[in-house]
Amino acid sequence: MSISHYIWTVARTLRSDVRPHLNNSTAIETIEQSIRVLTTVANALETQTPCDIKAPDSINADFLPANLSTLESPAENPAAYSDTANVIKKISKSIDSTTTKNLDQKTLREARIWEKNLIDFAIARVDEVENTPLAITGTNTDQHIDRTRLEQYLRSLPGEESLKMSEFTPILGGRSRQTAIFSTENSTRFPEKPVVQRSMPGVGEGGGAFNTPGSEFTLLNKLKSAGMLVPQPILLELDSTKLGAPFMILQKMDGQVAHKDYWSIPASSDIALQLANQMALLHKQPIEDMVGVLVGSDANKPIDRVAEIETFAEWWFDNARWSSITMSSAIAWLREGIDVARCTVERLMRHLRLQGVRRGKVVRTTVVDKAVACPLAIPGQSS
Repeated sequence: MSISHYIWTVARTLRSDVRPHLNNSTAIETIEQSIRVLTTVANALETQTPCDIKAPDSINADFLPANLSTLESPAENPAAYSDTANVIKKISKSIDSTTTKNLDQKTLREARIWEKNLIDFAIARVDEVENTPLAITGTNTDQHIDRTRLEQYLRSLPGEESLKMSEFTPILGGRSRQTAIFSTENSTRFPEKPVVQRSMPGVGEGGGAFNTPGSEFTLLNKLKSAGMLVPQPILLELDSTKLGAPFMILQKMDGQVAHKDYWSIPASSDIALQLANQMALLHKQPIEDMVGVLVGSDANKPIDRVAEIETFAEWWFDNARWSSITMSSAIAWLREGIDVARCTVERLMRHLRLQGVRRGKVVRTTVVDKAVACPLAIPGQSS
């Protein structure tokens, strides 16, 4: 058994056989963090790429194997194995030393996708361990969302005595929340298919990089009121005794994957325009309203984007134990900025119905007669 295989086994055992017996919140948080460290180290100790993801012919050159054992700790890049690390380093250094405009864009794109596929594989292996079903024993049943307790809670709400839950399906979510979709009948308050999101039991009220359920609920309400495409919050419960941890219920949003490969150019400009519209709405929100809602938000902190990018780049290049094609590409892209033609800006502004700053007095060419009925069509568009 290799060292990496041994560590993978230990991590799985801690998750399936030890974690269910813990009730102390500090112990639970410690074991969860320990499992994450173990899986990350296990992946880093793999001597070769543990999958059949091969580098494209355009970058599949002969490189000497990298000796990652000399690193003081695992590389930040989970795609760096002995047979891939030097290829990643060579491409990353070429990006760092020049600009992406001087590189073969086809090769650069293929390299990013190759590295992303390797990272996705590593993340999937880590998630597989962290999502291993718990061997629930004894009285500790708070490690999953209990359908019966949720249904009883909903029925206890005013006017919901006749509510019935016909379906309940847990789904994979983020590491800060547990998520499930359920169906309701005879409800006066909830839609037919709402979503419940619960904090991880024992981890506490948010903390670290995670927003608390209360702050997330407040933020979603603000963004929904601003017209953004976010789920409508319906209910917030901060009492952990009701369902084992604070939780909220939201309206389910239907949708589909518009563009599965986010590295390539979208097939339709509508995707970019819709994203630009949502970003415009997001950045239109007063930062003062976000203070105390978002983790680390500070309305009084001056923002210098150029200095911020350079500070981050300096930190990455000085501290990263191995290169990353993705990080080097992102930093180069942020440094360069994007040159956009004036006609493109005007077209986007027309589509988003934005107006720039105008000098001089406003020239009125039409006087509105409010007594006359107005058409429903939007100016500039055919009815």
